Amino acid sequence: MNLPAARRLSLALAAAATAAAVAAGTAAVVAVRGRLPDPVAVHWGAAGVADGFQPVSDALAGNAALIVGLSLATSLLTLRSRQPGMAAVTSGLAVFLGFLLYGSIWAQQGLPEAAGAPMPDAALALGSAVGLAVGIGHALLVRTRPGVAPYPRPFAPEGAARARLPDTALASWS
Repeated sequence: MNLPAARRLSLALAAAATAAAVAAGTAAVVAVRGRLPDPVAVHWGAAGVADGFQPVSDALAGNAALIVGLSLATSLLTLRSRQPGMAAVTSGLAVFLGFLLYGSIWAQQGLPEAAGAPMPDAALALGSAVGLAVGIGHALLVRTRPGVAPYPRPFAPEGAARARLPDTALASWS
């Protein structure tokens, strides 16, 4: 794949992963909203005890804002770096956060009050695994052909000395 096509595809994949994470997470929580305590736990302290709470609607809006905001920030880094694979971080992060943030709320079904909500270990583990798989898959999809540089190669000044190296050789200087 050539570099411009890889960049376009990579940013499209990142946008799709972000939209899917927010849409699926919101739908999963809305589907069980009647069985959730209100407010829900949204933060757990070092001891694993819920210590931050929000109404369900605020938690949904906050989760969406956090995922979209971080996705936009990492997408801007992709544009700045000109490395198509950088957007794989966006995809993996969006999926990880979707599982963690929405999963921690979804898991509170049937609790009489959010103060008893357990630490979202399952959402963290599942989000880590799926986010990593999505990020790696994204990076593999947008690989460029070997030898395609992400930056235009600088030209040497006229008359500069050149070293003749075989194509397979690596060189460095300091």
